[in-house]
Amino acid sequence: MVRAATRCISAFCARSGTSCVSRYFASTTAVAKPPSRHRARWRHEVASFGYALQGIGEALKSEPHLRFHALATAAAVALGAWLQLPRYDWALVALAIGAVWTAELMNTAVESIVDLVSPDFHALAGRAKDVAAGAVLLASLAAVVVGLLVFGPPLWAKLLPLL
Repeated sequence: MVRAATRCISAFCARSGTSCVSRYFASTTAVAKPPSRHRARWRHEVASFGYALQGIGEALKSEPHLRFHALATAAAVALGAWLQLPRYDWALVALAIGAVWTAELMNTAVESIVDLVSPDFHALAGRAKDVAAGAVLLASLAAVVVGLLVFGPPLWAKLLPLL
């Protein structure tokens, strides 16, 4: 039994290009290094992205306004592609979309926290929700203005010959 195991190990070491002795000493004398801080931090960062995507998914399931913003985002991207917007216009559209999504997600977070802390009606709880909703309204109005300024001229130029 020992001879068969020795032959098997010797054959493996011969195929891998190292001697069994060096392999034995490398495995027995080396001190196992703990996982580096860099590697542990990297895993933490990857997990954080997963949690963030999970939060966005939960918000999309529970918030009808966010689903409307998703539809508006898809429409804006499709219209921008059809109009072949220049890069700087895409940057403005992306910033406007990002501002609306950020405001809506923050509004959802504020509403969830207020509902958790104050299940009964309280004037301050209502005020917090109203202020968060106001932030979404302002971001949405700003996005509409950006959309009119960015999409308006090229859309008019494409549609004018058809009229």
